[in-house]
Amino acid sequence: MFSLVQGNEKDAGARESWLNRVYHERVRLYEPDREEAIEGIGAIAATVTKVMGGFPEDFRFVVQGSPSGHHGIGVARWHGESQGKVLLTGSDAIKVENGLIVEQYIFIDPAP
Repeated sequence: MFSLVQGNEKDAGARESWLNRVYHERVRLYEPDREEAIEGIGAIAATVTKVMGGFPEDFRFVVQGSPSGHHGIGVARWHGESQGKVLLTGSDAIKVENGLIVEQYIFIDPAP
């Protein structure tokens, strides 16, 4: 249901191929530290590559519990971990139309 786990894919080409199957070509991604949306699959793929490059090689996202959704909106809790240690936590919310993600909102929890 959620694309954040695809961020674990180390091969940028394979990740972008997957994004092309689940995202609408004009998808908009909203991050908490940006005023403007990131628009389009290519821009999102580049952003994921940049973000993942800032984490240790073994960093990965893990979905917590079961994602839920209704009426075209889905939500999932997640954490990012490296060497078994949780580095950050948050949630993603998506809007789906005609089976493709058209909007994604990332929420990062404040550090304790």
